[in-house]
Order: sequence, then C-alpha cells, then structure tokens
Amino acid sequence: MVRFRNHDRGSNWRAAYVDRVGWIMFLGCPLDFHTTSYISRGVGLFGWLDYWQEVDVIPDKVMMRAFFDDVDQVPRRIVFKQIPTQRGQGESWTFCVFVLYNDFVDTQAQDEDLPTLGAPPPPPEQPPH
Repeated sequence: MVRFRNHDRGSNWRAAYVDRVGWIMFLGCPLDFHTTSYISRGVGLFGWLDYWQEVDVIPDKVMMRAFFDDVDQVPRRIVFKQIPTQRGQGESWTFCVFVLYNDFVDTQAQDEDLPTLGAPPPPPEQPPH
C-alpha cells in the first residue's frame, strides 16, 4: 500500500496556536537595529511580530504589536550579538523588553443578559421613613 503525505505534514507536525496579543516595547534598542529584520528576530525569541512603529519621538524606543503564548515567556532583556567571521572580539547590545498591554487573541464582547419573559419582578420594598 502506498500513502501520500504533504512534505511538511509528517508525524512530528502539530497545529500551533497563540493565546495572547499585546503591545511590547524595546527600550535602549540601538538605531542600527530599527529594521524589520532585527525587530522580527527579537520578537521571534518569544512570539510573532504583527506591526511595529518605525518612527518614535524617543530614538532608542521601539513599540510593536506581537502575538505570543504567555507573558511569562517574554524575556526581560534581549541581547543582540555581532560576531566577526574570523576569530576575534565581537560586540553585543542588551536592551530591555516591556509588555505594556496584553489580552487574549479571541476576546469578544460579552453577551448581555436578556430580560426574562413574562411578568416583571416586583420592585424592591422601600424601607420605612
């Protein structure tokens, strides 16, 4: 018997869902790293980048909207390293990460309680004056 499978859906494939969406701030991020490539790499450590604000009044701050599984998995700081191709001393930059707001991805407005059908309930008794 011959079975055909998609090349990317082997026995180790599972569906993955993200639970939360939120606003993340990188503070102290050097201007050279204010590119979609670097920001995506930083967010890729804990989630998926949806949008980032390319221009900000504060030069070393980057605001972004990201999807992630758990707030506890968002690191407090990220280190970017540049290692030269030949042996020698490289450079690294460390900056802080803050979760400013987060919520469940599928949050919807709560349904309002519908009034019951039939006669309205009696009004509450008034205390004597």
